[in-house]
Formats: sequence, C-alpha cells, structure tokens
Amino acid sequence: MGEENPLSVKVDLGIAEVVRAVDGILTRRHNRDTEALADFASNLSDDLDACSKIVKGLDDLFIELVTGFSSAKIAHDPALLSAHVEETRKYLSRRELLPKLEECIGAIKAASLDSRLKGREHRKLVVALRSLASRLQLYRDNLGRGSHTGVGQTEDWNLETLCERALGYQYGGGRLALAVEEIAEEVFRNHDFDVSDNIHRLIGTVRTQAQKLVRSTPTAV
Repeated sequence: MGEENPLSVKVDLGIAEVVRAVDGILTRRHNRDTEALADFASNLSDDLDACSKIVKGLDDLFIELVTGFSSAKIAHDPALLSAHVEETRKYLSRRELLPKLEECIGAIKAASLDSRLKGREHRKLVVALRSLASRLQLYRDNLGRGSHTGVGQTEDWNLETLCERALGYQYGGGRLALAVEEIAEEVFRNHDFDVSDNIHRLIGTVRTQAQKLVRSTPTAV
C-alpha cells in the first residue's frame, strides 16, 4: 500500500463533514414547533448556523486547494500535481452542499416575510434578513451554474482554469506564461472575499436582533 500524501486535500472528507453538520442542524430545525416567537428565533438561529457552515466550508476548501497549487512541492511533482487536480475537480463537481445552500436562502427569505415581524420594533431584524438573503443569493450566483460550481468560478482566473493549465504544464499541452504556483497566486489574489465577509457580518447582526425576540416573548405563568 502506498504512503498517503500528507499535502493532499481530502475534498470528499471535507464536504462530508460540512454535510453532516448541516444535516444535523436542519433536522433539529425541522423537528421544532414554530408557533411561538421563541421557536421562530431558535429556527432562525439554526438557519444562520447552517449558512455559516456552508459558506465557511466552501471557502476553506477553495483556500486549501489554491494553496496546494501554490506549493512548489506539489506543483513540481507530476504525481502530486495530478492528485491535486483530481481533488480540485471533485470540489468543482460535487453538488451536495448546493441544495442545502438553496434551502437556507429560501428559509432566510421566508423569515424576512414572516407576518410576526411586521411591527416597527422588528424593522432592524427584517432589514438585516433581507440584506443577508441578498448576499447569500449573490454568493450562490458566484459559485456558477452547470456541471462545475465552486468559489470563484465566475471570475476570469478560477480553479477550473488552474486545473487546465496545470495539466497542460504537466503533459506538455502548451507552454504556460506563468508557473503553476504563480497562476495559483493570481487565482487567490483575484478572488474577492467581501461577499463571504458580509455574510458572516450580517449573520452576527441577525443573530443579535433575533435574541430580542426571545427577550420580548412573555413568560408562561
């Protein structure tokens, strides 16, 4: 049995870990009553947790994959480079997290329209929810459409381009103007993490505003 490469990114394991965590959150959410505002707040907290884990999971894998291509040890070893390209293509083709992200976007949008939040005292929460839903939708759109999706796919320099150029370099299918490591640096430098940062900031804002729902709920005697 060959020795396992300690540098390799295990995309299957990374995605499976996020899927497991999100499934646990959504199961808990679906089993909860939603009549009281306190339960609505708990469900919203679960939705926020799921959104955070999905966005962070996809971003973390993207960073790990780009970092791998920027490693001279991987980029200059044909076997390691080929294995890394394979893991990257798994990331681009696996779709388990996309429907969960879509479900979360729908839940956040629905929460922003909930009739129990029509009062002026909930205005800040509604505004934050609408902003969060918008940023999540933008994040989803930026993952791309079709058979290959992933962080940064709608940008000129992306993981798919990096795979093609890495294989071209490896198999002599055309001379690269830049080394694989330099291309990886461009892919990382050209990606804008502002959308992700805004999502995490808005999650904090919504969470803070939602806590006021619990405090405003009358205590049963």
